[in-house]
Amino acid sequence: MENNLVSVDLNDQLRAAAAAVAEGGIIAYPAEGVFGLGCSPFNEAAVKKLCQLKNRPLSKGLIVIARDFAELESLTLPLPHEKLDAVLTTWPGAVTWVFPASAEAPAWVTGEHASIALRVPSFSLLQQLCALTGPLISTSANISSQPAATSAQQVSEAFHDRLEYIVNASTGMLDKPTPIYLALDGHIVRE
Repeated sequence: MENNLVSVDLNDQLRAAAAAVAEGGIIAYPAEGVFGLGCSPFNEAAVKKLCQLKNRPLSKGLIVIARDFAELESLTLPLPHEKLDAVLTTWPGAVTWVFPASAEAPAWVTGEHASIALRVPSFSLLQQLCALTGPLISTSANISSQPAATSAQQVSEAFHDRLEYIVNASTGMLDKPTPIYLALDGHIVRE
């Protein structure tokens, strides 16, 4: 892992993180409320490695983020217009929606579910990162059942040298992970 806990220009950090993702690596980055771990959702080996690092069953499924819904749309089945409009009014934003998954949604991302969790963040750092990486896995930076890291230092302590890159910057303004809703009926999955 490239140790990036010293002050380095954010744009340089984001480029280095994107290069690590392109090479199949796992990165940590600040999200809206806590640090996240990410990799390409289309790289099966990387996703499996990420779940192994977290001690998270692959069957649970993962969230995918992107800078625009157009980058995620092929992963979903079509929704009725009024349902999709309701989702799109919250994006970009700190809201994750669970959609029915299309056949193009990787099984290693959906897990045991026939659905896929998606978010188009408004947090500027994530927008910039996704502009460089394309869609990105977003799961809290922690070992399963442990508190999520809220700083680059906490990520480094939890994962030591098992990540390819850590973006050393501040999280957004949320005090917890993003809420999750079902796109078909608006039901709350996580507050």
